[in-house]
Amino acid sequence: MTRHTLVKLALGTAVAVMLALWATASRGPTDESAAVGEPLLKGLRETINDITELRVVEAGDKPIVTLQRAADGWTVAERGGYPADVSKVRETLISFAEATLIEAKTANPDRHAALGVEDVAKAEAKGMRVEIDGKIPAKVVVGTYSTQGNGSFVRRNDEAQTWLAKGNLVPDRQASNWLEKDIVDIASDRIMRVEIVRGSASFAVLKRSPEQTNYTVESLPVNRELLSEYEANGIASVLAGLKFDDVAKAETVVPDPSSTVVATFRTFDGLVVEITGFASNGKHFVTFNASVDGARADLAANAAQLNAVADYDRAKKNDATAANPTDAAAKATAEALPVPAALADPVAFVAERRKAVDDEAARLTALTKAWVYVLPAYKYANMDKRLEDLLKPKA
Repeated sequence: MTRHTLVKLALGTAVAVMLALWATASRGPTDESAAVGEPLLKGLRETINDITELRVVEAGDKPIVTLQRAADGWTVAERGGYPADVSKVRETLISFAEATLIEAKTANPDRHAALGVEDVAKAEAKGMRVEIDGKIPAKVVVGTYSTQGNGSFVRRNDEAQTWLAKGNLVPDRQASNWLEKDIVDIASDRIMRVEIVRGSASFAVLKRSPEQTNYTVESLPVNRELLSEYEANGIASVLAGLKFDDVAKAETVVPDPSSTVVATFRTFDGLVVEITGFASNGKHFVTFNASVDGARADLAANAAQLNAVADYDRAKKNDATAANPTDAAAKATAEALPVPAALADPVAFVAERRKAVDDEAARLTALTKAWVYVLPAYKYANMDKRLEDLLKPKA
């Protein structure tokens, strides 16, 4: 090869390299690198209040959680439209609205499965697709969470490009975990009496006053003793902070009549809550019925008014005599004590206390009347008692 030919080849190569460098520079940064820091779902944050539905879809394109926005809040379609945990729905939507792109990952579909973002239509898909309906609809396949990257692997709107997005965006796949699980919260010291009926057998535990420490068995059999002085207390604690594990429409569950147990809770201020428990398909369910013992509620409301007045008179007397019976400043302080509602308007005070019990019964009835609930095992066990369970063995 001649020297002239070599020079021409060298010049040609140099020109090609220069053209390649110029082309690369003229394109600037890639689309992926330019997008880093941008929102995962543009516009979602500004339109979050317009979202009407949130769905979670798993392998085989199977919807497993469908959250729908109604006039009075969010509901879970897989549980017959039972109220959803609004705070959990809100936190989930905010996490997607605030998620930003951290790093571009593979755009090769053959490598999507390694990050859990393969097509959810596949039967073996590991990830889930989150679908959001609103002013700006969106679909995001969410794969695994990266603890090292503090983010989740995602694919948007059926794109091939995969991203690491900020935050844990992996949705809860259990429909029951999206439910608003609070039912009622009645502290045991408010419970006056609990009667448990199973077929023709029944027994009751009670307190004579709220100040009594432990519950006793009403009509304890002769020559029998409780296992301990605390043994009956668990029964009265069933309604304290009561949540459920799962729920179903009442008409969809067929009870086994032979398993029925009825526990009736009566409070000192007149609320009556009847829980009927039964077995069905290997699970224990309960229904609720709330009412008010009018006579007891009236008695409790009037007693509360008298007690409030007595407390006020006692406080006023104590302030007046604390320093010196003749101390004018102390007397002035006592006279300045605000007059309680129980004294200023006793009729209104009693009516308000009475109404509070009525409202409590109405709220519980409205919430539970169409449903059957699965309670935590320990709560159900506390009401699923026989008298013999509380007693020492016969001598």
